[in-house]
Amino acid sequence: MEVLYVRYRILISDDEVDIVEMLTGFFRSKGYEVFSAYNGVETLKLAELQPDIILLPQKEKKSTKFRASVLVRMIILLSRFLLLNLKPECKHI
Repeated sequence: MEVLYVRYRILISDDEVDIVEMLTGFFRSKGYEVFSAYNGVETLKLAELQPDIILLPQKEKKSTKFRASVLVRMIILLSRFLLLNLKPECKHI
């Protein structure tokens, strides 16, 4: 009997490079395949690879209209994504 190993794919998107790099390193160390995006355009392109989950920031510095269009397209592409709130004062995510 052959055991199949499923390697989940995660897309991490944020305009804060440090956050993306930290999360990318963490999830890769746990065996996940990770795609990193630093803006909405990159996020949409990488979302076409159909990752299992997408981590998005709750707030971005860019236009909220652009962010909304990214979310709508992502919902169409995928049904699984998370909005992250990584403020220092945030105690629960």
